[in-house]
Amino acid sequence: MSILIIALPRTGSSELIRRLSDKHKLNSVFEPFNPSVGLPPITDFENIVLKTIIFHLPYYVNEENRINWLIELTKNFDEVILLSRKNLTDCAESWSYLMHKEKEKSFKSNQPYLWEKTPNYNEEYRNILRWDNELKIISDE
Repeated sequence: MSILIIALPRTGSSELIRRLSDKHKLNSVFEPFNPSVGLPPITDFENIVLKTIIFHLPYYVNEENRINWLIELTKNFDEVILLSRKNLTDCAESWSYLMHKEKEKSFKSNQPYLWEKTPNYNEEYRNILRWDNELKIISDE
C-alpha cells in the first residue's frame, strides 16, 4: 500500500502523515521534494506514506511543469490525499507569519504564537489561493 499527501502549507499534513504511517505500518517519507532537504529522486513507492507541499519540486522538474509532474506522481500511489483548509484566510495568516518570522530566525513552525499581520501577508494570501486552485486542478485530473 502507498499513500501520497499533496498539501497546502499549514494544514496539519505533518500530523496526518505521522498518523497514517503509524496506523498502516508504512514508512513515512517527509517532504522529499523540499529543496532544502536535497534528497535523491524517489523510485520505490511501495509501503510508504509520502507527504509533499504543493510547491515543492525535485531539482529536475521546472516550475512550469509542476502541476503535470504532480499529476503523474499520483499514478504511483494507491491512495492520494489533497489537503487544504476550509478557511484559507487562516491558512494564509499562519503561513505568512511563519515565513516572515523564520526569516528573522525568531520562530519555529511548531511554536505557539499570537498572530499579527506581517508585511508579506497579502502576497502569501494570493499564493495560498493559487495553490488551493492548483489542488482543485489536480483533483479534476
